Amino acid sequence: MTDDRDNRDDPGISLPPPLIYLVPLVLGLLLDRRAHVPFLPRGAARGLVWTLIGGGVMLSGGSYGRCGRPTRRYAPTSWCRD
Repeated sequence: MTDDRDNRDDPGISLPPPLIYLVPLVLGLLLDRRAHVPFLPRGAARGLVWTLIGGGVMLSGGSYGRCGRPTRRYAPTSWCRD
């Protein structure tokens, strides 16, 4: 028979989870302070920002314009239906 310790779902990492995230973060911040390298060129970053904003507006489909105003109906089945 096998022992319960053999069947555990254990990755074998001895560090607690907060340190697993904190150590690479601190090392990355120290490396960035030592030699700052921008992630994207400024022109590409601006183009990406406007692309993401435009995509978000298109995905929302103007739903705030339809659903943002109060309705006079109180039935729960009429949510956002004009």
